[in-house]
Amino acid sequence: MGKRRSGSRAEDRRMFLKSVMGVGAVLTLGKILSAGSSEANGPPPPITQPAQADSKHFMERAMKMRRLAVASGDQGFGAIIVKGGEIVGQAPSRVIVRHDPTAHGEMEAIRDAGRRLGTGDLSGCVIYTTARPCRMCETAGYWANLARVYYGSEMTDAGPPRYSPCPSRRKGPPRLSVYAVSATMGLRSSPRRLTTQRTVSPGLR
Repeated sequence: MGKRRSGSRAEDRRMFLKSVMGVGAVLTLGKILSAGSSEANGPPPPITQPAQADSKHFMERAMKMRRLAVASGDQGFGAIIVKGGEIVGQAPSRVIVRHDPTAHGEMEAIRDAGRRLGTGDLSGCVIYTTARPCRMCETAGYWANLARVYYGSEMTDAGPPRYSPCPSRRKGPPRLSVYAVSATMGLRSSPRRLTTQRTVSPGLR
């Protein structure tokens, strides 16, 4: 058998896509995939550090992230992660621009710091954010082992992030109503109540 020429597999894929999608769609898809691959695999650009490594300048950087979010058409929130007097992660809110309800400024900053440091353990890091974190973001900070949370223009010290389970609307374990299915796959006329208890182990996510 002859040697298969280098890159022929990728060429085969392109030809197939052209046949079913058209040339324009293939070019657009290629740009999207290239951008995603660059973000996921390429090293992020270095962070320009503030003139002074103090709380005032760190919060000013968080406010800059907020302004970037607003300028991009997103929600007005931003956050940075600091370790040893150096910014190791920063991000504006990207909820709208990325169509991602979890892309709050704090979540994005935590992700950025994790990528840059090569770890999900951000022990020794603190977060500066433009507003008090929601339950999701504070819980993410808890799992990331952030040491402290500072928020707002007055740099309010919220202490270490806390684990916040979803609140129950009623006392006691949640109850789930289901319709029991009969042997003939029909529904019974009245629902049967099943009681379920959800337990959260601090060691599991």
